[in-house]
Amino acid sequence: MKVIITGGGGFLGSQLATKILDKGTLTGPSGKQEPIENMVLIDARFSVPQSDDRVQEITGDISDRDVIDSTIGGSTNVSIFHLASMVSGECEERYDDAL
Repeated sequence: MKVIITGGGGFLGSQLATKILDKGTLTGPSGKQEPIENMVLIDARFSVPQSDDRVQEITGDISDRDVIDSTIGGSTNVSIFHLASMVSGECEERYDDAL
């Protein structure tokens, strides 16, 4: 199974990534536990890089269609955790994007 975490560079996203990788499996569409084959973390910035070989970090904006298309691509067995958000200062600067 492929796992995608938006906001993966933030506190919650990085903690979730660690917990999922430690567990090694997630419940798939069949209701059975499936191994985590790879994980993609998407965020505008990363403060602490992941050291697990299954993890790919993508620096980008989730509102950019190309970033999302290249991340999900033709994947079929994907679990997505959407934790990305704009912080208050950025919302004030990019008001229309924050809506």
